[in-house]
Amino acid sequence: GVSGANPADTHAVLIPPAAVTHATNPSPRIVPLRSTPSADGLDLVSPANANIAPPGWYLLTVLDAAGTPSPAAWVHLR
Repeated sequence: GVSGANPADTHAVLIPPAAVTHATNPSPRIVPLRSTPSADGLDLVSPANANIAPPGWYLLTVLDAAGTPSPAAWVHLR
């Protein structure tokens, strides 16, 4: 949960773990999630298919209107 955020001014993203080789990440990616405000926060919809977000582990975080991220949680997409 994220407290103190206005659901109308926030959005959620998935961030995969870095794949570091030679001090660079060859596939940086941030996957925005479709979200709608609900009575108790945000309802999130996972990506439509594996081309957008391949199965695996991702950090899920919520960004406020200023772009400040919440503490992230690991989630697994199947």
